[in-house]
Amino acid sequence: MCKQLTGANFDSAMCFINISPEAQSLMIDKQSQRSYQLHPTHLLTQATDKRVAAEAKYESISGRCTIPALSAVGFVGQ
Repeated sequence: MCKQLTGANFDSAMCFINISPEAQSLMIDKQSQRSYQLHPTHLLTQATDKRVAAEAKYESISGRCTIPALSAVGFVGQ
């Protein structure tokens, strides 16, 4: 689905918004064993919120995503 977008080099995407003042973790069983990484924009030196690159995590074994407090995070799959 995402490959239909011009310039998109990924097959899937997951996006999260955490409005809590605490980091949040959730497990998405249907996403376990899949390969996701942070969207490349989070890794740019110009990224506004550096915490996302440092703290956001996706664990493929369990499908667990950890989202920093008060942040928006995108993970992409290839």
